[in-house]
Amino acid sequence: MELLAHARIVLWEGGALWIVDATAAALRERKRTDMHAHHAIQITFGLGGRFRLETADAHIDDHAAAVAPDVGHTFASEGLIALLFVEPESRPGRAILAQHFKGAALASIPDALLDDSRTRLTAAYRATGKASRADLVALGQELVDRLSRDR
Repeated sequence: MELLAHARIVLWEGGALWIVDATAAALRERKRTDMHAHHAIQITFGLGGRFRLETADAHIDDHAAAVAPDVGHTFASEGLIALLFVEPESRPGRAILAQHFKGAALASIPDALLDDSRTRLTAAYRATGKASRADLVALGQELVDRLSRDR
């Protein structure tokens, strides 16, 4: 089997955080998922890496972007990225949908909402063995609070 990426993944009720390193050294070419959909809101952050979210009608390449629940999409990435998955029926999930999507399938996430989150996510990933599961969960939940504007 071919190595696709290295990752740290944490889960909590209502959400999950994946920090994934799909470095060019580990890959011969940029990997892309097949068209798929899932019920969770997917918010993707570039941590020095690049990504592309694409639906049948649109695409987005940005520092941070999201795809709405149950929307068919493909995902391609290279380098270090983070994916935050949020349960859409939760209170924060409903707030994220209302504030960022406004009926659209894809949304750019404003850099101002992220503050130093990208730096902290990168440091947590690179500190393998030092950043505990609880630290990563706290980072993920803090991101959910920021994106939902703590409502």
